[in-house]
Amino acid sequence: MRKSLLFLLVAFIMNVLSLHVSLAEWEADKIESEEELLFMEIPMVITSTLREQKISQAPSPITLVTKEEIQKRGYRRLSEVLEDVPGFEPLADLNEVVPAVRGAFSSTTNKVLILVNGHRMNGLFLGRYNIDQFIGMDAVERIEFVRGGGSALYGAGALLGVINIITKKGAEIDGTLVKVEVGSEGYESSVTYGRKKDDMDILWNVTVVDTDGTEVDVPASENPVPSGQPARDGVVYCNRYPENWSAVGTVNTKNTSLMMRMEHTERVIPRTLYTTYDLSVEPLHPRYNEQNFLADYKYTFYLDNGAKLSLNPHITYIGYWDQSVHIAGADLFPPYGRRSGSLNEHNIAGLKVFYEKDIRDDLNLITGIDFLRAAFLRTDVNNVVTDTTTVVSPEIIIDPDSQGPKGSWLIGGYLVQAEWKVNQPMTITLGGRYDTFEDRADPQFTPRAAVVYTTMQNLIVKLMYNSSYFAPQWIHTNKSSTGQYLGAPDIDPEESRNCDLIFEYNTNKLLLSADFYQSKVSGLISNVVRDNIFTYENVGDSQYRGMELVAKYDIHKLAKLEGSWSSAFPVEGRTSSSLLQNGQIKDIPENIFRYGLTLKPVKTLDVALWGRYLTSVETTEVTALAASNTPTATREISLPCVMILDTAMTYYIKDLTLQFKATNITDKDYRIAGARNGIGLPLPMPGFVYEFSISGKF
Repeated sequence: MRKSLLFLLVAFIMNVLSLHVSLAEWEADKIESEEELLFMEIPMVITSTLREQKISQAPSPITLVTKEEIQKRGYRRLSEVLEDVPGFEPLADLNEVVPAVRGAFSSTTNKVLILVNGHRMNGLFLGRYNIDQFIGMDAVERIEFVRGGGSALYGAGALLGVINIITKKGAEIDGTLVKVEVGSEGYESSVTYGRKKDDMDILWNVTVVDTDGTEVDVPASENPVPSGQPARDGVVYCNRYPENWSAVGTVNTKNTSLMMRMEHTERVIPRTLYTTYDLSVEPLHPRYNEQNFLADYKYTFYLDNGAKLSLNPHITYIGYWDQSVHIAGADLFPPYGRRSGSLNEHNIAGLKVFYEKDIRDDLNLITGIDFLRAAFLRTDVNNVVTDTTTVVSPEIIIDPDSQGPKGSWLIGGYLVQAEWKVNQPMTITLGGRYDTFEDRADPQFTPRAAVVYTTMQNLIVKLMYNSSYFAPQWIHTNKSSTGQYLGAPDIDPEESRNCDLIFEYNTNKLLLSADFYQSKVSGLISNVVRDNIFTYENVGDSQYRGMELVAKYDIHKLAKLEGSWSSAFPVEGRTSSSLLQNGQIKDIPENIFRYGLTLKPVKTLDVALWGRYLTSVETTEVTALAASNTPTATREISLPCVMILDTAMTYYIKDLTLQFKATNITDKDYRIAGARNGIGLPLPMPGFVYEFSISGKF
């Protein structure tokens, strides 16, 4: 498969060269004259190649969400933004929001690599970073979403995609911005300070969030209970985030950049594994807690030969205090219920060294090394509560006999990338990365190749191939001392192969994009529960095809219209039956339509209206439980098509900004499917939710 793809790529390049190299000289003059029109207001991105370039020239399937879109739509967390990005599909595990990318997913968030200013946020215990954590959106300049694998640049964890959150510069704030937001679910407040003095640019932001969320009713007919217990109504706790906060600070000069970030995330678990629970009777709080700290320093040497050498040491501390009610609540199994979770602390020390040089005017080279060393300080994993418990705090309980091994893990990556401007209209990007994982996985080389060709008629054609790789993480192969969690030392790594053919037509008023892709994912690792014992397994192989069509049109300076259509279809005979239901990808809508309209009726008012239409979803839910709370019966169901509509109105008065935001304004009752291979229940989502905010600059 890999050889045939590379052959097709070479054949494509040779054909394009033979057709166009003779025209290059007279094309160059014409394209130069049209460049201003073609690239008018085209934004810059960095995630695709580690160097800034126009998004239209980026050799990746990439979507950019700007600070203007973040402000006008009132986004508060990354999970909200993801709902509106083509190629990403919404899913829900029982204790977290899970992103699927082009149909591929598992039961946690470790398949997508999340960066803040290029710094890796995913840990190495499980490889995850929760996408519903609050990051202080007032400090965000833009968010870049790369679909498909990114291991050729970023190594482990970039199996399905890369998300890079880039913060603002202090000069843009030039003062102090204070914001307060209240609404039907809770409140948020933030302070952002930014200033540039001489060569030094300083920015810091502190954001505090405390929400009760929404309690979504679940009728007894959809709320199974263990055999012998009476059927009862229940609730699902959506968007309940008590006492969250995030702080980030950056200092930049010509040669240096320093970023420090701290965050505390706390989330009430929406539901249990197979049913609901009653939060009011829980003696121990069923919450997910996480504390992170990072420091990232970069120094760039500008060498005499025009090259750049950057040294980037960094360190991250990650602590999980997780007592999820994974199995059942205290109302069903007193006094503590049946629960699991983990107490984990580990730190990651890393070093990146990159060298960049223009070998010739038409050839840029980037090469470097990227090392991570994780020290696992505490790994009490999946501590199922029994009669013998230790209460650490109202939020944390452990079984003192259940512990995982401590230790360390060294990962090394070596990358090279070349961008060759063959002639004025064509650029070829080639690269790859070699990663080592000590004795936990075999070394792997992940290649990447792309061609970007610009025609005279404002049309850009991109052909891309990449490979990605994700090694089993620390928790995947280790087991707890009591055997309540079984490690899987023989688990296979995950791999993906991705091909994209993209057409983009761009003028100063209109953007049309069509991305036709094929993605093959082998050996996805997913959490599996059998007889209340937790383990990880490779859940099968998949090969999906689809398209992502995007259109944006500036109707007038007072109105902008946009829409997209994303689809994902399994390739017959090449996708494991466990991932399919009735010929469709289980838990994933085949089609998602997204739409948006932005109006500016007067100079001081922005009105945004946007939403999503999801086609029907094939999934499985538990309908009956044994006395031990294990499933005895399931049924296949189809979640109906659903249309969601959100709105925001933003009013500007000198240095004050007022905003009203409402999500699901039609109060539509809908659900999204779970990502646990059909075990559990689809997650009910909140109805109408509103928020008011006021911000002022001083």
